[in-house]
Order: sequence, then structure tokens, then C-alpha cells
Amino acid sequence: MKNWIFLLLALPLITFSCRKDTDIITTTGTEYQPPIVIVTADLAGQVVDLNGVGIDNAMVRLGSQVAVTNAEGLYQFRSVQMNAKGAYVTVTKAGYFLGSDRFYPANGSRNTNRIQLLPKTLAGTVTGSQGGTIEVQDARIELPANSVVNPQGQVVTGQVEVYAQWLDPTDENLGDFMPGGLFGVNEAGQEVTMTSMGMLAVELYDQSGNKLQIAPGRKAMLSYPIPAELRSIAPTEIPLWYFDETDGVWIEDGKAIMDGDFYYGEVSHFTFWNVDFPYGTETIDITGCVQFEDGSSASFESFTVAVEGQGSIIWGRTDDAGHFYGPVPAGEVLNFYFSNPCGGGQVVSVGPFTADTDLSECLTLQSPSDATISGQVVDCNGDGVDGAIVMLNHNIWYYSEVVIADENGFFEYTYLGCTSTELNIVVYDFDNLESSEPASYTLTDDLDIGTIAACGVVLESFLSSDANGTLLDFVDLTLSIDTIELSPDSIIFETYSVISGRGFDTNNSQHQITLYLNELGVGSYTGIDVGYNYNQYESPIGGGMFLYCYPPCGSVTVNITNNEGPGGFLEGNYSGTSNGYEGTQQQTQQLIDVPVSGTFRVRIPD
Repeated sequence: MKNWIFLLLALPLITFSCRKDTDIITTTGTEYQPPIVIVTADLAGQVVDLNGVGIDNAMVRLGSQVAVTNAEGLYQFRSVQMNAKGAYVTVTKAGYFLGSDRFYPANGSRNTNRIQLLPKTLAGTVTGSQGGTIEVQDARIELPANSVVNPQGQVVTGQVEVYAQWLDPTDENLGDFMPGGLFGVNEAGQEVTMTSMGMLAVELYDQSGNKLQIAPGRKAMLSYPIPAELRSIAPTEIPLWYFDETDGVWIEDGKAIMDGDFYYGEVSHFTFWNVDFPYGTETIDITGCVQFEDGSSASFESFTVAVEGQGSIIWGRTDDAGHFYGPVPAGEVLNFYFSNPCGGGQVVSVGPFTADTDLSECLTLQSPSDATISGQVVDCNGDGVDGAIVMLNHNIWYYSEVVIADENGFFEYTYLGCTSTELNIVVYDFDNLESSEPASYTLTDDLDIGTIAACGVVLESFLSSDANGTLLDFVDLTLSIDTIELSPDSIIFETYSVISGRGFDTNNSQHQITLYLNELGVGSYTGIDVGYNYNQYESPIGGGMFLYCYPPCGSVTVNITNNEGPGGFLEGNYSGTSNGYEGTQQQTQQLIDVPVSGTFRVRIPD
């Protein structure tokens, strides 16, 4: 019998470290030093496209943790260290711009989010030697002649492909598809919150797919249309900000000037660029909770925070206890707007505040026509599933909510102003690798659906491993195609695809497995075509077991038994022996020719 189930994934060659529960100072590319307070919390979410459809096989990163979304775009992190002062989660998927979110977890909390990915749409092409202007909706990107260089720093004179998206600041879903949050660092290195007047995502490529950039010392002009709804609050001059994809904050870099119905600003490189006006130079933290009239917690409720008479500054969700936390501008009246896909909503105003504030009373939501759905998720044995994911799909609005069950599998979610709502529900038990079939309900008044079993549908990907007698099951594995170059003979470099997975056992020991594959066709491979690596990190003593057989690995044979092509499955098995060592840093024991074997089935990226 296999001993442990693994939920979290890792890319190969990731380095891990431990940190204490205390304030830590790190540095970004500027002189800004963000405070870090480490807490342990859960996060579950869904990655969707602009139509609200789940995106599978997207790579989700939270600190050093990595997960891959399932067929519905769901992912989950359990008992992970996060930054209470701003946890930054990113999503990558071929064909899409980087997706990300910034949220503020409390210690021991269970959190949810929803990230929409923007497709990398080809907005147009220009000739590098001539430059040109590309329009994306009403926004424009102007490239001067001979202003684009390749990765080697050479000026590109041929075709330059411009991929771009305009992010409308008045879109009600802006919080789902914009990167991070509206939190930045100004030119003085001060933290600020801000309101967006529009964003542009721009990336340049040559016809071979190589990423290009603006040449040193050159600049491109970006033109932002000013939405009619925001012209009354639009300043004549506004700061430009680029998104720091490493730390998840906006960095002030230059100005944009209003001319007619547009802002015009020059930029020296391409990423996400934002025209935002900040609120003063003092940011405070606000902590609070949300409840319903009966005193019950408003768990996992979406909200937006706007400055009175200005624009929105925060998109967020309450956690499982109905709590929220985050930075806001000092001295401003704040309007919390709670909405739902049925079109209803409520506004609760607080402030102004001049110092960090913990609201003494919860914000109370009126509930004249609300409806709550509740129930218990159980496994195939009828036992409650701790941390089960409940996905509530709206058949009419093509919108979904993700809810996390408590330690006994109980869950509830309240729709503000929603009655006669058609719901399609699927529940997931990632511990036992099963889910339910979809079940349909009509939500009129409060509805307790009783028990619903996350049972009957087996989750699709796995790797069953035996490493020197340690039996493990890895699930939702990563297959990265042609992702790493190694030189087995120190002369010729070979390109390898990588199957990898990582997780924690019941003793909180961390495990990682990696298979390097030079060939993916059906057949039997060894030597230069194969590599194997397995690590077990024992916490907190710092020891473990480490096995390695890097290419050329003549002692391990991999048999590919099925390759269904992009979107299908890669199936096979491996067996052989590996060297390594086990023990602590103070005392180790060498391992020679220990047995390793396993079977796998993993989804091939499209």
C-alpha cells in the first residue's frame, strides 16, 4: 500500500529554505524594502480564461511552491508559508500573459481567489528598421525605427511581432485579470495605494519566437485612452508604473501627460505598464471582518474597496472566517462594495483612518433576499474531507465560485440577493485523488444539500514511486517539454523533457522526484536518454535521503508505453538502481545501487 499522497508540485532544480515566523527584510530592484511576516495558510483557486472557462495545465507558483491546474482550472496549496503583508501568486501558461494576484492571508486561514489569464494576442507587426504604430482597441504602441534589439543586443531590422492587451480600468472583472493589486512603490521608495486609469500588456517577438526588447537608451510611446466614466477624476499629469513580476508590486517610472482623451507616456522596456494616480504618501493597514445579520461569518465573499469620490483601489475576498486585511490610503473614506453574479450588491462605508486600524465591529451585510447553500463533503468511506474544494458553477452566468470545506468537510456559501439560482456543483478530495460527478441544484431559499461524496471520478495524473523501499504516490504531475539542456559528456548538449513532482508526507518531510527524458516516443530508453533524481528532506532536523543518476544514466531504464500527443497522456514505467546518500549534514551514509522503480501517467501540454 502506498504511504503518502502528494498534492503540490515543483519544477526541477528548485532550491528550498526555511524561515522563522518573524519580520524579514528583502530588497526589490529599487531601494524599497518590503516587510515580510510569515504565516501558514491555505489557498485554493481557479484559473480561467476571459470567458470564465477553466484553464488546465497552468503553472501556479506561490513562493517556492508550485501546482498545476486540473481540467477545471482548479489548484490548491495546503499549509504553506505565505507573507501576511502581501502574498504573491503567479500563473503561467503558453499563449497567455503572466497572471497573478496579491492577497493578505491570516495565520491558519483558508483563502480563495480567481485569476483570469489574458491571451497573448498578436496586435500587429512592424519592420524593425522602420518602426511603426500598433493599435490595440483604442490604445497605441509606437516603436521608433531601429529601436528593438534581440537577446544578444543586436538591432532587429526585420519583422517585429507585437503582442498586446489593453486592460480597461472600468471593467468589473479588472481585479481578476490585472497583475497583482493596485499597490506600488513610488519614486521615493514609499508604499502607496492607487487608482488605475488604464493598463497595457506588451511583449515583442521575432518570427522565430525569440523575445525582444527596446534597445538601451531608446524609448517607445504608449497611448492610453481615458474612459469617459473616469474623465472627471483624471489628472492632467499622471505617474507611469511598470509591474515588477518578481515581487508583485508596481514601480513608479516616469510620467504620462493628458492630451485630449489620451494619456501619452514613454517607456524604456516592455511588460505591464499602468497609468495610476496614488493617494498621498501614507499607507495604513486595515483589519476587519464581515458578517450577516444573524451574526454568521460572510466567508469567501468578493468585495471591492473604493476611495469616496474616486476610483477602486482593492479587489479582494474574505477568508473562511470572514476576515480581511490589507493596505489602504490614510485619511480617506473607504467604500466596501460587495457584489455577486446575480447583479445584486451592497455598500458599507468606513473611515477615514490615520493609523493602522482593527475595526472593532464586523461589517454587517443586510440579507433580505440572500440564499445560502451548505453541506458536507465526504470521501468514499463516508468520512468528512478536510479542506475539500467545492466548485459552484452558475449555469446562467458562466461564473464559478470556489469554496474550501472546514476540517470536517462542512461548507457554506451565501449569495447576496440571489434566489432561483441554478447551480452545478463538483467537489474534490485531493487527498484521495477523487471527485464527484457534477450535480445540479436550484437555489431558492437556504439549501442544505446534506452530504455529497467526492467519490467516483479518479483524478487523472499520477506517478507511483518506489525509492529504496519508500513508497509514494505523486499526483497532478508537471511535464515540461524540452525545458532543460544538459551536457552528459561535457561536449554535446542534449535537450530533455522533465516529469517532476513535490509534496509533503504526514511527518512534514518534503519529497521531490524528477525524471529527465530525452525521447518521448514509445520505446525503451537508458543511458544518455535518461536521468533520475529523488530527494527527501526531513524537517526540522535537516537530513534526508538523496538519490541521483543524472544523464547519462545507464542504471535506470524508462519504458514509454503510450504517447497520445499534445493534450493526451504520456504513460510508462521505469526501474533500475541509483546512488546517493542519506543522513544529516553532520553524519551521512553513502548509498550504492539502491533499487528504484515506478509507473506514471501525465498529461502532455497542448
